[in-house]
Amino acid sequence: LNYNVIGETPGDLRAMLEMAKKYRFDSIETTVAQVREYGVEKAVQTMKEVGIGISAFSMPFRPVESSQEEYEEKLAAFEDEVKDMKRAGCKICFTFVRSSSDEYEFQENYKMHIKRWAPVAAILKKYEIKLALEFLGPRTSMIKKKYAFIRTAEELLPLCRKIGDNCGLLFDFWHWYSGGDNRDVFEKIEGAKYIYHVHLNDAMPGDKDTLPDKPRKLVGTSGVIDTKFLISKLNEYQYEGFAISESFSEDLKKLNTLEEKLSMIRTSIDEALRL
Repeated sequence: LNYNVIGETPGDLRAMLEMAKKYRFDSIETTVAQVREYGVEKAVQTMKEVGIGISAFSMPFRPVESSQEEYEEKLAAFEDEVKDMKRAGCKICFTFVRSSSDEYEFQENYKMHIKRWAPVAAILKKYEIKLALEFLGPRTSMIKKKYAFIRTAEELLPLCRKIGDNCGLLFDFWHWYSGGDNRDVFEKIEGAKYIYHVHLNDAMPGDKDTLPDKPRKLVGTSGVIDTKFLISKLNEYQYEGFAISESFSEDLKKLNTLEEKLSMIRTSIDEALRL
């Protein structure tokens, strides 16, 4: 469960963990700031008491989009952040790769990603944390900027492997559908071997080439994406990582309470897993 996607929390980290457990989630995703604000050692003790933990944290800065000065400053602080998140039990650091750029043509952008991300991956590897990078599939996102870049799993994986041997894919159902919608994707990326994280969602009805990145639908609720195919393939290839509801759903916004929203998310996941 990622409360940051929903846009609200029940309170501090303890409240987040307790409510997630109430709705049968195995873990939560969080940020460095949320854990540090609560206190790292206090967080460790709280997770033991509640009985669920933190699976992953979002990358705290944008390496490629930062100035050189900002990049060096953020990178210098990153190892201490990683130490804290490792202490909190995190196994994954995740973020996305933009599918276009106003600054860099494709090859220059590719080289810049390796140059800026490789030191990040090396720090994470030191603490046995994997880096999961997400491809952004929508054509509407790719054409926003001057130069097109990567927008499919097949394109992103080779870049991940050049960044570091602990760098792999964040596989998002919507981004797969909007970027490729191809049945042979898993064979092209060696099954689930390099899938380190999964986002569950469904697409809005309409032409996928004209749909904006948001809003989306809760997993399995619109039937636009072949959820059964994706889940069966992840099972076939024995994916053992975490799967997170990331829908940016307008349906959730219509509900009055956080508990109603969590109940709707939980129901959508349960029903999708039964497909």
